[in-house]
Formats: sequence, structure tokens, C-alpha cells
Amino acid sequence: MTEILRYPTKEELSGNPNDETSPAFVPIAVPGGRVKSVKERFNERINIEEQKAMTKGLPFATWAVRNDIKDLSDEFNKKFRRQGYLKDFKIPTLDEIEWDKYSDLKNWEVIKEDMVRDPQFSKEHKVSVYRKRKYYKYKGYSNICIVMEDTHEALTRALDSLENRKVRREK
Repeated sequence: MTEILRYPTKEELSGNPNDETSPAFVPIAVPGGRVKSVKERFNERINIEEQKAMTKGLPFATWAVRNDIKDLSDEFNKKFRRQGYLKDFKIPTLDEIEWDKYSDLKNWEVIKEDMVRDPQFSKEHKVSVYRKRKYYKYKGYSNICIVMEDTHEALTRALDSLENRKVRREK
């Protein structure tokens, strides 16, 4: 008995498996490596969105995203078990989730602000560098997210304060 191997074409790998007219399929294994699960892709996307928010200096509510998706999934399972089918109910794909609402400052409240000395940066530049730190709380949750100021902005502020400091003259 001979075994025939056929590798998937680009159309089959890159198409939409939910579209009936598309030749795409969900592969079990790809020649270049293993296929990521839905949960792995979801976690990767959360990490990407969190990094985007942090580079802008905004907090990101990871736990709120997970809870919202879990609630949708639980609702889906309840309805499906009870009815056996679902009409007009769809769990959103990764691109359909409103990622911006989890980092929008309207949904956050500032608990406190302070400054903390950055020992590593202070040691490197021979000047005391203090970074601003804000504590945020997402509305409806008790979790706290801490956002630190960019190190370069803190260093610039520290160097500017050195230049503006008056030099004491002895008489």
C-alpha cells in the first residue's frame, strides 16, 4: 500500500475556513510546524494588544478581556445545551473584539500617582532618575494596573532639572 502525501496550497492555508466558497481548511499539521490552538492565538493577541497599550503609556485590562470572552462562551454553551441550536449568536473573532475599550482611560480611574527612583538608570547616568508611576483600577474590577513613565522621558526630566539648578557661590 502506498501513501500519498499532498501538501496544502497557499489558498488552502490562507483562506477563511468559515467561508463556504473558500477552498481553505483548518489543517491538523502544517509542513512548517505545528498549528496553534485557538487559546494560544487568543493569548498571543492579548499580549500584542497589551504591548501596544503599554508603549502608549496606557493600562490594559487583560483580566477584563478574558472575563468578557468567558462570559460569551458560557452563554453560548448554555443556550446550545438547552436549545440544541443557536440563531443569531456568534462569539466574536479576534479581529472583531473591541480591543481599544480595554485601554481607554474613560474606563479606568486613577487611584494614586507617585514617583520612584530607578536605581539602574541612576547608576548608569550618575544622576538621580525618578520615574512617574500611576496606579489604575478598571471600573467594575478590583485589579490594579501600574503604568511607569518611559525611562528616556524620566532621564530628560532629571537632566533638565540639573541644568536649571542654581549653582551656589561661596563668598
